[in-house]
Parts: sequence; C-alpha cells; structure tokens
Amino acid sequence: MKTEQHIEYLKVDKKIISLLSKSTYIKNFANAIREMVSNAYDADALSVKISIDKNLKRIIIEDDGNGMSHEEFKYFCTIAGQKRDINFSRKFKRRRIGQFGIGFLSIFPFCEILEIISTVENSNEVLKATIPTNQYFIDDDAIDIQDIGFPVEITYNDSIKTQHYTLLRLINPTYYLKQYFSKEDTKKRATIRNYDPFDKFEWELEEDLPISYKPDSKFNNILKYEEPIGIKVFLNKKPVYRHEPCSNILLNVAGKVEDINYKILISTNYVSIHPLELRGIKLRINNVGIGERTDFGLKRDRGFSRLHWLNGEIMLSSNIKKFLSINRDSLLNESTIKDLYEAVSILLRQQANLIETIAEAEKGIENALSSYKTVSDVKSKKDIIESKLTKLKEKGFKIKEASDSFKKIVKESGEDIFPPIIIDKSKKTITIINSEHFENDEEIILERKFNVVYKKWDIKKNKAPVILTNDNKIEINEDYPLFKSRQYGNLFKKIHLLLLISKTSSKTSEDMYSKIINNFLNEFEDYKT
Repeated sequence: MKTEQHIEYLKVDKKIISLLSKSTYIKNFANAIREMVSNAYDADALSVKISIDKNLKRIIIEDDGNGMSHEEFKYFCTIAGQKRDINFSRKFKRRRIGQFGIGFLSIFPFCEILEIISTVENSNEVLKATIPTNQYFIDDDAIDIQDIGFPVEITYNDSIKTQHYTLLRLINPTYYLKQYFSKEDTKKRATIRNYDPFDKFEWELEEDLPISYKPDSKFNNILKYEEPIGIKVFLNKKPVYRHEPCSNILLNVAGKVEDINYKILISTNYVSIHPLELRGIKLRINNVGIGERTDFGLKRDRGFSRLHWLNGEIMLSSNIKKFLSINRDSLLNESTIKDLYEAVSILLRQQANLIETIAEAEKGIENALSSYKTVSDVKSKKDIIESKLTKLKEKGFKIKEASDSFKKIVKESGEDIFPPIIIDKSKKTITIINSEHFENDEEIILERKFNVVYKKWDIKKNKAPVILTNDNKIEINEDYPLFKSRQYGNLFKKIHLLLLISKTSSKTSEDMYSKIINNFLNEFEDYKT
C-alpha cells in the first residue's frame, strides 16, 4: 500500500471558530453531534453510528455517506464560513441541511485531537486527518489559526474501492466534555437535568436529530418529511428515535407567511407534560430541531394555566434558512419571523383556550357529580352539568345516550363502577349513562340527608335565602347575592344551611347560639389547623 503525507490548514477566521465552537456549542455536546449527523445526512448517509463509553475514552461517530477524497477535504476546509449554493445532496437529492459548511467546527471544544478518516466509493484512496483542535482555542492574538497546520495521510488500497464512509474519532476529552457528562445539581423537578448524563444526552439527540419516530408510530405519516430517503442513528448500537407529540391531536394544519410555508401540529394528553423540556412547540427546518421548544410568547399572557399540557411541532420550509442564525439554534429577529411567530401564536392561543374550556367543563361536571362540591355556582346539579355539557358541545363534542345493552351491563356490574357521564376527550364524545343521578340534588348537613330544590325568589319579599319546607326538603334561592360569589358561593350556602338547621332544632336563642357554635365546629372540621 502506498502512503502520502500532507500538511493542510483550516482557512477560516478565528472569530468564526470562537463563535461557532467555543461560544455557542460549548455547553451542549448533543448540539455538536447534531451537526455531525446533519453533515452525514447531507453526504447521503443512510446510517450514523455513535459510540461513547462511560469514561469518555472512546468516542466515535461513523457514517456510511459519500465520504471525502483529498481534494474534497481541502475544499471543505477552505470554504468553511462561506455560504453554500448547493441545495440538494449528490446521490439521494435530499434538501441539504448545512448552509455555511462549518458544522464540524462545533465538535472542536470537546476534544484535544479530532481524527477524521474517510473514503469515497470507487476510489482506492483513504484519507486520515489529525486536527489538533485544542490549538484553535489558545488565547494568543499573535497566533493566526490559519497558520496551524495538521497532518493528512493518504493511503492507497485497491481492496476498499466499494467502501464509502466518514469516521470521526474524538481523542482526549476536554473539560467541557467532562462537564457536559457530569450530573447537574438542580432542585427543579420533572426536568432532563435530573437524568443520568448519558440518558440526558440520548434525550437531546432524540429531540433534534433529523430522524424518524419509532416504526409503529402514527406520527411517521402524520408528520412525514417529504424526502427520498431518511437516515438512521444508533447510539452504542441502540436506535435513536424522535420524540412523539402527545397522543391527542388538537390541530394539524398548513399555512404560509410571506414566502415561508409551514405545517404545524399541536397536541395534548390533557395532563402536565414531563419532562418540562418537552412542553411547547419544536421548530424544525429540514427535519432538524432548532433551539428549545417555544410557546411563542403565550406565557406573557394571563389565562393559560394549562399551557404546560400542550406540545407539538412546526415544520418550516427550507427557504427560512436565510433567517437562521449561524449557530442554527435560533431565527433572526426579522419582520418576516415576527409575522410568522404572531400567526403561529394565534393558533396556539386558540388551542390553549380550547383545552382550558374542556378541562374546566370536565372539572365542573366531576365536582357537580361528587359529594364534595368545589364548583362556585350555587345551582342545581342538573343546571351545572347541562351548562358544562353545552360548553363542550360548542367545542365539537358529541353527546349521546348509552345504549340499552351498555346500561344493562352497568346495572349488573354495579352503578358505582361507572360514572353517570363518560367523557372521551380523544374522540370528543360524551356518553350519558344515568341521567337520573343528576336529576335530584341532596345535601348532607350534620350527618342528615336533605333533598334540595333550587329556586329563585325576590329577597325583598322573602329575605330567607334557604327554607326548610318539611323534615327533609330544603329550598335554596339561587338569586341570593352572597350565593353568586364565584369564590365563596358554596361556603355561604353551607353557612346559611347550618344556621337554618340550628334555628329549627332550637327552643331558645341561647340554645340556638350554642348549637351554631357546635355545628360550625363539626361541619367545618377540615378547616381546623
């Protein structure tokens, strides 16, 4: 085998090295790996294998892409920092992810030496470059990084002509890499910062890489990225799959702002999303995640107490890359981007309002059906439930009666097993199983059960807000001003019922006062400290 030795140089400004590597990627090794995978994608790779051992002594990223000849490698080093006009990959005609050709610089802060081995198909040439990455961060103005030479070895071997690949080996981990794989000290819960560092690394790869969902995921079709062929990524031989949105899709639409096309999916599981880094909408350009998830400024507005129930993705057309920051983690603050964000925030606000209405209606129904009423409205159980059902109906829910056969099953199984109303949020259906359960109202006061009827009467004619009509029936005036308090309506009702019962069971005012005190102590036991 014949071998040649060369010395090559990176022809790139020191400021770009510092900006792209030391300043912007230094805290997130996963972002640097994202750039390596993106390079492999642009080079028509079908798979990328990442190998990292626990002590960081072995770190290898290998892809089966087109590879680089010596001439291509020199061009690669020379044009770093210049905008590339090639929009599609050579073999599979994929839309290229890279724009400036400087992605591989992102790996520099994490190793003292970067070894690159590559070959192209139908060539007997194997390139091996050994780049002293630590020398590019020496704080010395007298040093021009374009004068830093590194050895490139070219080996000629006729037996490897069918091979094509690029292999990166990170040698001697730096402080920054060790720091990334150190366990963080945080008091926050439900965050990936509490994960084992290697699990956190895998999670971050799953968030941003241009990969597919698990094979059986419905989102492979729903959020399909229209490319000829995708790429697979393996971390220590384990396949890496993209994070799925929540299972209940609230919105899945396409839109356009100026010349930027987008497709957005917003979803929920109707519970708080964990970890918290999975909340919000993920921006994707060429199927690559851009920056942290965002709520497009909705947190600044009041009234979105369940915003943490929402997540999703927005896929942006390739021409938005002209607004992409050089570190590829944010979009520039241009008028087009502001208009885009405003358009998307309106869509997100609508869905936030939707789940707020659904959750409040469901909560109101559950409270009305339970013995522990936390609903503020002093109304009949039937009126409360019907008003909540109307709100759900306005949001697209279908209301139906349970079939006779199902009612029979409920009766035979025991009605306490099934709630009188079943709300299926995923199908947007409401099934009424037993309407009799909320036809009649009851109140348990001092361990006595009373039938309750809600009425309305003029307090000028009859000031009594509650009336005991017989031994077990009470009428309640819905129009009584204190009962209309949104926060304390039911508390005032309870107090007046206790006063009524104390009065009717007392013979003297002293006896009544004594009973009021004792009844309050017994009835409001939960309020004692």
